[in-house]
Amino acid sequence: MGLYDLSGRIYDLLMYILTLGSLERFKQKAIAKLGLQPGAQVLDWGCGTGVSSKQIQHYLREGRIYAIDRSPAMLKHAVGRIKTNQALECCFILGNGLTLSLPEKVDAAVACQSLGVLDPAQFEKGVEAIWRNMKPNGRVAIVETQIPKPKTLFERLYQTVHKIVILGVFGDKSSDRLMPTIERFFEQIAVEKAPAFYAIAFLGRRRDVVLSGTDS
Repeated sequence: MGLYDLSGRIYDLLMYILTLGSLERFKQKAIAKLGLQPGAQVLDWGCGTGVSSKQIQHYLREGRIYAIDRSPAMLKHAVGRIKTNQALECCFILGNGLTLSLPEKVDAAVACQSLGVLDPAQFEKGVEAIWRNMKPNGRVAIVETQIPKPKTLFERLYQTVHKIVILGVFGDKSSDRLMPTIERFFEQIAVEKAPAFYAIAFLGRRRDVVLSGTDS
């Protein structure tokens, strides 16, 4: 896994340096829009170092968080970051998430910069795993990288460098196939973009029936 085998502190520091904390604030704003209610069950799919789980905890004082990640190093750091209490339980799961089967369906799910690191051929499996573990009408907040088509030579050069960094360092494929796949499983409620660091936040509602590949 490379970068994801490093210490969680090193990963967090690198992310902060590259975005000056703006990406984490963008993620928190997306999670806030889920409107989490006391007693809710929430899935953090690809929790990494636990930053998103901590942000979920900020809005969910009572309930249960399921945090899953495939990296032992990242998950270890996440466990140390979250402080639970009698009202809020956090269950940590080590695994790739593609075959995830929780003991209960969740009311909401969060996936921040985690689906995009999959091989594009696995996008559908990742999104389907989130969808499968959610209650009807459950809400999802997904934050990923989205790079628009360049309009100038400077934008093209800048984006080339950016792609080298996010693919080479973070393994983020930034594929145009991801969002259409997400919208087959989740009905769009709102979308917000952060052009400064090529991020998109998708807020959606679980579809009862998954759309076919030609309907998205």
